[in-house]
Amino acid sequence: MHATRRRRRIPALIIAAAPTLFALPALAEDAPETELGKLAASMKPGEWAELKTQGLVEAHRARGASGAIFGYNEGAAWDPNSRQWLYCGGDHNDRLRFVTYSADTNAWTVMENPPWSRGGTSHGYDHNTIDEKRGIFYYRPFSRKEIHRYDIAEKKWSSLPPMDTREYIACCTGVTWFPELEGIVVANSAGGGPKGHVLLYTVEDEKWTQLGKDLPMGVYHTFSEYSPVHKVVIFGGGNGSSDLHKLDAERNVTTLKKSPLNVGTMQTIITADPVSGDYLVFGKDGSFHVYDVTKDEWTKQDTTDVPIFKPTRQPTILVWHVTASPVSNYGVTMFVKYVATDEPRGWVYLYKHADK
Repeated sequence: MHATRRRRRIPALIIAAAPTLFALPALAEDAPETELGKLAASMKPGEWAELKTQGLVEAHRARGASGAIFGYNEGAAWDPNSRQWLYCGGDHNDRLRFVTYSADTNAWTVMENPPWSRGGTSHGYDHNTIDEKRGIFYYRPFSRKEIHRYDIAEKKWSSLPPMDTREYIACCTGVTWFPELEGIVVANSAGGGPKGHVLLYTVEDEKWTQLGKDLPMGVYHTFSEYSPVHKVVIFGGGNGSSDLHKLDAERNVTTLKKSPLNVGTMQTIITADPVSGDYLVFGKDGSFHVYDVTKDEWTKQDTTDVPIFKPTRQPTILVWHVTASPVSNYGVTMFVKYVATDEPRGWVYLYKHADK
């Protein structure tokens, strides 16, 4: 099935310095040509395009309060090896669902329910991440101290040791994989805010370590996001918070300038461009900013042709039912949007921020 696309142009983005050179993961020699890959290759920097896929609405439709499995969510995970998008999350008053998109088939699949799922609400938040090198997808269920891992090749789930039980663990944290630290970073609002700490789980040691504490954050809905170009994680935010911090590959934690808008789940979609390393920040108010972490600078973008904000059922939260992930081997960011109505609709959009 060939993709049809709707291209949208936005003015050239303002980048103060040339992006760091970064080699995108190579596709396997026997990797098939995909609709996603062909569309991404045809795009220019600053361009949006719609990718038509199969089974999108069926995979994301829910029976809970909002009608979609996205609910409170911020991001998904992309596996460049199997060319799959992976996401765990669920609606209010509904069961968690594990869904994937395969670029090879251009189709969505509802996976078998994870064995650890106990039923009840468990949104996506910023709780989905991936270790690309090992092919391991991670998800943290709502308000639990454990994180579960899924071996993509083996299609098997297992669990990490619980997060440090001496600390308060917020319901909705920022979870991301940090390759240079060989572990998972969790931005946690200790005691429900207004301060928190950052935790690291290392695969080799199989233990949790606290790297920073008493860091300003919101009460919950914090986020964390890794940039493969700059090899840092930015984290923080949360409800009503514009606080930002940076973790580098030497385990140093630095407090950054406050962001120009509140950040975190239900406030923003924050993702890292896989080519330039810029952070792309989409606000609930319909704004779009580019954040250069090397200079701690924000640049507001024109949003005339940004397609992810409308249509919507939540005019005060324009990132509602939108989720995103960098797609590293194709050099774009993939956004999935769902509108739950009597006749629900869904879209997949690609955005190319920079060329290789």
